[in-house]
Amino acid sequence: MKKGILALMTAVLLVGCKGYSAPAASAAPAPAASEAPAASEAPEATAESSESIASLEFPNTGFTITLTKDMENLKGLIMQPMDRGELEFGSGVVFGCAQYLGRTREEYTEYQKMIQEAESAKEEELEQSVLEKIDSFYDVCFPIINVIGVNGGRSIEDAVYSIFKENSALIGKTTEIGEKDGYRYYNVSMNMDTEMVQEELAKFPDEMKQECLDLIAYFEEHPEAYTLTGIKSAFQYAPVGSTISFEGKDIDGNTVTSKDLFAQNDYTVVNVWRTWCKPCVEEFPELSELVKEYTDKKIGVVTYCADASDEELCAKAKKIIDPYGFTATLAYSEEVNRALPWNATPFTYFVDKDGKVAAYPYVGKNMEKCRSTLDALVAGKTPDIPSIPNPTESDGEKTYTVHVTDQNGDPVNGVVVSFCTEVNCNIAETDKTGTASFTGPAYPYHIQFIEVPDGYSYDKDFSASMNDDESTMTLTIEKK
Repeated sequence: MKKGILALMTAVLLVGCKGYSAPAASAAPAPAASEAPAASEAPEATAESSESIASLEFPNTGFTITLTKDMENLKGLIMQPMDRGELEFGSGVVFGCAQYLGRTREEYTEYQKMIQEAESAKEEELEQSVLEKIDSFYDVCFPIINVIGVNGGRSIEDAVYSIFKENSALIGKTTEIGEKDGYRYYNVSMNMDTEMVQEELAKFPDEMKQECLDLIAYFEEHPEAYTLTGIKSAFQYAPVGSTISFEGKDIDGNTVTSKDLFAQNDYTVVNVWRTWCKPCVEEFPELSELVKEYTDKKIGVVTYCADASDEELCAKAKKIIDPYGFTATLAYSEEVNRALPWNATPFTYFVDKDGKVAAYPYVGKNMEKCRSTLDALVAGKTPDIPSIPNPTESDGEKTYTVHVTDQNGDPVNGVVVSFCTEVNCNIAETDKTGTASFTGPAYPYHIQFIEVPDGYSYDKDFSASMNDDESTMTLTIEKK
C-alpha cells in the first residue's frame, strides 16, 4: 500500500496495513453486526443512536473516541492501529490514528485462523491462494481519524507541514477538537480529491466505501465524539530544568537520596536498565570507558535497575554491574520510577549537581549521543534539542504485533511482552483481544514474556524472533 495513505502521518510513521507479511498494527475491531444499515444511515447521529456502545482509548496520545449505537451495525470494522503518542522527545507533537477496515467480522475471524495456520506451517506447504488472501486482507483499510496534538507554542500548520513537506497535497480538512494539559488537539483528514486517495478508496466494495466516507464525515463534524484525557504513557520523561528528588535503596540495601548522589559530580549520567535487557548490559563497558575519558570533568554514573525488585534480582543486578564501579546502582522503587519516568531501556538522563535535568534524555544504546551531550554540557553549551524526524529518516518504521492466546485459542489480556533489538528494549501489554503492539524501526526483534496474569504460566526461558520482514506472530501460554 502506498506510503502516505494509511494514515496522515505515514510519511513519518510507516503503519504497515497489510496481512501476513505486513499486518495491521493493532487489530482491535469495534463491534459490528452481520447486517449493515443503509450507507447514509451508518454514522448519522440522533438522540437514540448517539448512545455510546464502546470507546477506543489512545492513552499515549491523550484522547478517547466514542462509538455510537448505530456503529454496531457497520458492515466493516473500526480498528485502532496506532497510538504513537509523542513522535520524538521535545517535538511537541503527539499522534493517534483509527482506521476503517472493509472486511466483515466473519472475514476477520477467518483471517486470524489463516494467520495461525500459516505461522505453524512451512512456507512450501502453504497454498498460493491462502498466501494471497493473507497478503491482501488489509488492502481495504483507510484512516477515519488522524488526531494530532501540538504544544509548546507550535501551530498545527507547523506540525503537519513540517512532517509532510512535499506531500502537503494529501492534507485535507483540519478540525479543532480542544485543549488538554497544554496540548491543542486536531483531527486532520486526508484530501479526498487526490489521485492516491481515490486509488485506495476504489479498492473498497461500494457499500463499504460509503460507510468509510460516512465515518470520516462523522468524526469531522462531531467533536463531542472525542474525549481529551491527557497523555498517560509513551514518551514520558522528566522535562529539562525539572528537579529530580527521591529517596530509595541501592542494590545492597543501603538508603540513598538523590541529593547526595547528584552532589558528588558536576553532571551525572542516569542510566535506566533491566537485567534481561541485552542492549543495556552491552552498554556498560562503553559507558565505563566514557566516564574515564571525563575523569577531570567530574562526571558520574548512577544506574537504576528497574526490575531489581527483590533480593534475588538485586543479587543478579549486582553481579552484572559490580565490575564497572559506577557511583551507585538503585534498586526498583515506585518513588524512583516517579522521579525518573521511562518507557524503554536503556533510557538515559543527564542531571546536574543540583538535581536538575540538564538535557533531553534518549532511548537506546547510543554512546555517540551520550558523548555529544556531555561535551556540550561541560563546555557550557546547550545540547541539541530533538526535532521531528524527516520522512526519509523513518521510512523503515512499522508496527510489530504479538497475539497471545491460551492453549484453547482464547485471547489473553494483561500479558507484558518485550520487543528487543541490539539497541534497546520496549514493552507492551496485551489488550482484551490478546494483542500487544509496538511501533518502531524495522529491525529484527527478540520477543519475550515479561509477566503473565494470575492463573497462567509460561516457560521463562522461552523466546521468539521476528525478522525485519515480519511484523506479526501468535504465541501461546498455558492456562492453569
